[in-house]
Amino acid sequence: MKETRGITLIALVITIIVLLILAGVSIAMLTGSNGILTQANNAKIEQSHGAVKDSIALLYNEYQIQINTGSTTKLASTETVSIPANEEKALVNTSMTFLDFLKGGNEQKINYIKQDTDNVLDVEVLTGSSQALGNGTDTDVYKIEEQDDSYVVNYYDKNNNPKQIWSIANSTETGGLELEPDTGKEALILVYNVSAGDEIELPYYLTWYDEDNEYDATFNFTVDWGDGSTTEDITNSNIGMKSIHRYTEAGEMKVKITGTYEVLFSNSYPGPSGIYSLTKIEQWGTTELKYVGLNGAPRLTKIAEPTENSFKDLVHVEFANSGIQSIPENLFANCPNLTDFSSTFTYTDITSIPENLFANCPNVSDFSFTFANTDITSIPENLFANCPNVSDFSFTFSDTDITSIPENLFANCKNVANFESCFSGCHELVENAPELWLRIEDGEENGYIGIPDGKSCFYGCDGLGNYEEIPDYWKATPPPK
Repeated sequence: MKETRGITLIALVITIIVLLILAGVSIAMLTGSNGILTQANNAKIEQSHGAVKDSIALLYNEYQIQINTGSTTKLASTETVSIPANEEKALVNTSMTFLDFLKGGNEQKINYIKQDTDNVLDVEVLTGSSQALGNGTDTDVYKIEEQDDSYVVNYYDKNNNPKQIWSIANSTETGGLELEPDTGKEALILVYNVSAGDEIELPYYLTWYDEDNEYDATFNFTVDWGDGSTTEDITNSNIGMKSIHRYTEAGEMKVKITGTYEVLFSNSYPGPSGIYSLTKIEQWGTTELKYVGLNGAPRLTKIAEPTENSFKDLVHVEFANSGIQSIPENLFANCPNLTDFSSTFTYTDITSIPENLFANCPNVSDFSFTFANTDITSIPENLFANCPNVSDFSFTFSDTDITSIPENLFANCKNVANFESCFSGCHELVENAPELWLRIEDGEENGYIGIPDGKSCFYGCDGLGNYEEIPDYWKATPPPK
């Protein structure tokens, strides 16, 4: 009898041990690093990140519009609105920062920061939803913080570990990088390397154009030719004769242009031309430049940073087929009228892109061919973070040596219609490509052909980790350029 009870007790113990082991396995399946509950929670966190990022990007666009134009426009999406060119820029000199704006300095007087906190975002107010995480409870918060002269939003988990989910170029009131004042920098300075007897002609053109119209350019300036001689009162009526100068001695000549000079253009028509002797733009000045087209200047290797008003009137800029090797970070810090960056650096020797290059360009709509055929090897993660109005990314990075594509590169670009050949010929790409094809509504039913148009977007990018998952249409042979 005692033996039977002993066996029964052993069996009971074994049963309990087995049940405990099975229970442990089930708990691991639910709560382990790859468990069902863990994955579901991670998905919820990522969804929360997306809601916060979209909302903060929208508010930043509203902030820029308010302080740059005085507009009271309330945006309905992350797309920026069009501000009339003649609208008074009433608040352009305000000292209000983005943080001030979030604390009720906006037109709606809404406070997006939780009271009595260290800049913790009120997520329910920010997103309009109580479903988002990180609303200032004991765990999980979102904070907006200054970092290296930039605003960032960091997510802090229950262990207080930070993760950056959003950033903008800076925290200054205009939303852009600070530019040097114009004082003493009024002249446009072009540097030429000439031989004795060389004759140069200033790079100009009598008209300029935007997407739809052609306009007469205005010229009314004086020029110091850099060799001790000057020419005064050059206007539209005599620029054809007075814009030409012959040098008797060799050397580096700094040509200084003061006054109104609206079009800087590397003219290619027959006749005297010093465009092949142009080596540097030492200073942009304040000559009311509207159009800069210095493509085809092979010895132009360096361009200066502008001052605060150098490009305030600029509507077009292009350096394709020049010898430029680097881009000043502040180059487009104050270009309120510049909306088209198509072919800006095509066929140049640039190897890197400043992270904040387009931080002040919220109204850009076209980046087609911008960096095509350059020597760049990487793309800054937030390059287009403040460019929500872009519709065209065709051929933007085609035939470059980039090795990876930032996952959220186009996250704030909600209105893209064209990704055609965006990365075609980028044979060095590895890791995964962003799933841009999933932006097409019901794409699976029609081979992911639709809007946005992604024909040949990843042509020749067979080193990508998810290359086999990319729809055939997005890998097809590209059309002629």
